[in-house]
Amino acid sequence: MHPVIMGRAEPGRVPPGMYISVEAPRRSTRGHRDEEGQDWMIFTGPSFTHGDVRKERESFEELEDFARDHFGVAADYRWTNEDYRSMDHAPFVGWSSKLRESYLVATGFNAWGISNGTAAAILLADLIRERDNPWLKLFDATRIKPLAGAKEFAAGNAATATHLVGGWLARKPHSFDDLKPGEAAILKIDGHNVAGYRDDEGALHAVSAVCTHMGCIVGWNETDRSWDCPCHGSRFALDGSVIHGPAVKALEAVDAEAPAEA
Repeated sequence: MHPVIMGRAEPGRVPPGMYISVEAPRRSTRGHRDEEGQDWMIFTGPSFTHGDVRKERESFEELEDFARDHFGVAADYRWTNEDYRSMDHAPFVGWSSKLRESYLVATGFNAWGISNGTAAAILLADLIRERDNPWLKLFDATRIKPLAGAKEFAAGNAATATHLVGGWLARKPHSFDDLKPGEAAILKIDGHNVAGYRDDEGALHAVSAVCTHMGCIVGWNETDRSWDCPCHGSRFALDGSVIHGPAVKALEAVDAEAPAEA
């Protein structure tokens, strides 16, 4: 995940084109002029892991400091951008399954959507027209993941689950009753991971924390107020409905009145 901010810019301070830094932390910026002639700048900054609210806040703070100090831009708008990277670093493009009825997908661009998105469009067009394409084997969305990637996948999901259930919150709640308005947590209820968020009016929204795509544990996105999967990039609204895939099934609603397990 990456923080993204957009703010009004002074005339003459917006560099032409799009830029990305070579040093760490990695940042990119681009300019925009609206219909009224107002100049804007858009910035993206260092990445953070799904559900790590502390790191999410730090990433936004670092990016806002950079925009203010170097371009005099304050953040009028804030959101997050999800740049999914596959385990073998190649995008997934093509049919989603070889075993059952499937659909065409294009994902895993790893922040290089301008080039990889163009390549994906060419490949998808060839698949629809049933034409051969030499890129199909490399980009095949049904390809077997390498063992090294599978190990990284399992380790990453285990670490995410551990932190979400026990560590990334500054205050570990023992039940959803402990959540204050604006807070979210993942707790164990009757042996199941449950994701809960208490909105500004005090209402609790609770759903299964298990992504319906491949069973990973979702993470809380404080900026966009969504549950995001760290494994393949699926995102879910507070009621569990799918914001975008690859998941196609909503997270199941949960009655979270029961106390959480210690």
